[in-house]
Amino acid sequence: MMSLWEIARSPLIMGGDLTKLDPFTRGLLTNSEVIAVNQASANNRQVSRKDDLIVWAADAPNSRDRYVMLLNARSDGPAKVEVSFADLGITGNAMVRDLWKQQNLGAGSGSFGRILAPHASGLYRIIPTP
Repeated sequence: MMSLWEIARSPLIMGGDLTKLDPFTRGLLTNSEVIAVNQASANNRQVSRKDDLIVWAADAPNSRDRYVMLLNARSDGPAKVEVSFADLGITGNAMVRDLWKQQNLGAGSGSFGRILAPHASGLYRIIPTP
């Protein structure tokens, strides 16, 4: 749900004891790359929905980059969720960065997709390359 809340620019509220967070939860709540999606993205929108495979996108400020959330809302098994670069307004090649893991995934051409477990999601930055 955090990926969807981030790209939908929903208010983020934590109701727990912040002094007792485990490292995983602290990292989840303080990931600056993910918070930027929530706080500074624009033109946030659903790009596609094929059955329970959902793609949202948003524009990154002052760049041609796009934020993308892939969601497998199915409960019956893993599925590939994919978005074409053309649907994001990107032509040519692009670098993909996993925002939750804060890791570059490499370059791609034409589209980007991931096989996601049921109810899993991912949040990425698609960076057009010259």
